[in-house]
Amino acid sequence: MKNNNTVECQFCKKIHEQKHFSSKIKEEIFYEQDLRDRKRICMLFHKTIDDFNNENEYDNYLEELEDKISVVVNGGPEGEKQMKLIEEYSKSFSNLNKINERKRVC
Repeated sequence: MKNNNTVECQFCKKIHEQKHFSSKIKEEIFYEQDLRDRKRICMLFHKTIDDFNNENEYDNYLEELEDKISVVVNGGPEGEKQMKLIEEYSKSFSNLNKINERKRVC
C-alpha cells in the first residue's frame, strides 16, 4: 500500500518511507556545508587590504584563510581543531573585527 509518505523503488518495486530519502545529491549537500563554513569563518576574519603594508602580505593572508577554510570544510578532528583555533584568533582580535565588520573579506 502506498501513501503520501512512501515511495516505490523503481528498481526493486519495494515501498520505502520518504523520510529515509533526500532529494539532494551528495555534491549539493557538500556545497551547502562548504558555503555555511565559509560564511561562518569569513564572519570571524575581517582584515582588509588596508590592514597590511603591501598587497603581497594581503595575498598571503587570503591564502592562509583559504587553507583554514579548506581544513574546516574537510572536517574530522583536524577541522574541529582548526575551528577552535579560528575562534580563539577571533577573540584575540575582537577590536579589529569590530572596526572591520562592515568590510568583510568574503
